Amino acid sequence: MVLMLLDMTFLSRAAVESYRPEGPAVLISIRGVGDPISLMEPGPLYQDVLRICFGDLAEEYPGSSRLLPWPDKNPSGGDLTMTVGPYTQVLPDLLHAQTILAFWRRYQADPASFHGVVHCKAGLSRSAAVAWNASRLFGIPLIGDPEHANPRVLRLLEKAEAEGH
Repeated sequence: MVLMLLDMTFLSRAAVESYRPEGPAVLISIRGVGDPISLMEPGPLYQDVLRICFGDLAEEYPGSSRLLPWPDKNPSGGDLTMTVGPYTQVLPDLLHAQTILAFWRRYQADPASFHGVVHCKAGLSRSAAVAWNASRLFGIPLIGDPEHANPRVLRLLEKAEAEGH
């Protein structure tokens, strides 16, 4: 298969606003509940933009509730939510992972070539997990160190892959 996604970059919300890809690119914009919506639109910088909303939550993080296992998806549909302090957060779930993989696969199959760009608020965990997974899945370079990649997001992406998404 000819590689149509050339590489993966992950950035913070602030950094993506001034980032200029070295050619045609597609962007995944991840935000949490209450975070501002990215101003990045399809246009000269990005062929397409996928906006997705989930918090930087994982069972493995210190202080996370381990009383009940966190489900991978909401059996009644809709977002999985969790109250963290005074805020209600959306948990990363299997539907988010399937949506992300479908977006990447669409551009992997496109006859044009694209750089993949992912951003979240800090550019450390959610975006790192999404970019690292795509890098491994498609065998393309990852620009950045995924040391702090969100383990729940990685696990859900791998599960969605294993289920054929």
